[in-house]
Amino acid sequence: MNHITMNDFFCGGGGFGLAANQAGIEVVGAYDWDKYAVKMYNHNVNKHAQQMDITKMTWRDVKKADIWSFGFPCTDLTKARMDERKKLEGDGSKMFYEVMRLLDEVIQNVPENIPDALLVENVYELHEVMDILKDEFYKRSYYIKPALYNSKWWGVPQSRERWYVTGLRNTEKFFPIVQEQKESTVKMKHFLEKDVAEKYFYTDEKYSYTPIASERKENELWQVGVLEGGKGWLDYMKRVYSPESIIPTVHTCQGGHRQFKIFDPETKKVRKGTPREYARAQGFPEDYEIIVSDSQAYKVFGNAVSVPLATAHLRNIKNFLLSL
Repeated sequence: MNHITMNDFFCGGGGFGLAANQAGIEVVGAYDWDKYAVKMYNHNVNKHAQQMDITKMTWRDVKKADIWSFGFPCTDLTKARMDERKKLEGDGSKMFYEVMRLLDEVIQNVPENIPDALLVENVYELHEVMDILKDEFYKRSYYIKPALYNSKWWGVPQSRERWYVTGLRNTEKFFPIVQEQKESTVKMKHFLEKDVAEKYFYTDEKYSYTPIASERKENELWQVGVLEGGKGWLDYMKRVYSPESIIPTVHTCQGGHRQFKIFDPETKKVRKGTPREYARAQGFPEDYEIIVSDSQAYKVFGNAVSVPLATAHLRNIKNFLLSL
């Protein structure tokens, strides 16, 4: 083995695809049900993304690859959900089992196409079902290697805790987990756009901003005020952060003022983060073109993996597989 390939399930706009390119791994197949995400992927990463419903896919749809990556939907795992969390039994997060079904079909019908490694990325609450993942992987001869990371230690100004769970087939050889370098992080001020359009600013006529005295802590969130005026706003939606801070986890806000808010140093006004700032906070390169609406772009980047972290993890898996 001297060339590593990957299938990218729930590929979104290409976070894992970009990371694979940077790690020297060839993506041979990419799949997502969201047509806007697929459009962004094909425009910016490669032309392999297909709009497909994984529940309707079979082994015939899946390319032969050494790695399968799948950041399956977190909708029923995350505590950001306000109603009952059904975990892996919910309509979204049960898509994990669809990947397992496809893997079973490959094992049964084309065993020469069985991947050597599986890679799951998901929210902090994944630990609540980690034993299930371990059992499901083990049934198929994969040994689980979980690791919890925070994007803020990987060159982006975002606090984002995510599990990276690697499954290695038929080997218990020591797998070296990528270690975080917990040193000073970059700040949001290094990623802000200039000449931001007025539509991203909150006006004094509709909203009231109250500054608060708070102490800055290195590598942590620094809230400097509260914005009032929105209907039905949850507490986190009112928080305003300093550009000298990192920002909270970006997520799939499609309107509703759920974007992170900062006190703009140029205008001395409060504004929401722009789609380009979302992309930067996730480590997407500057030449990644945003060719969909703001609403869809927020969704694409909020659903994505942080590219620098994903790159380091995929490079680690590649080097491990090449050493076997």
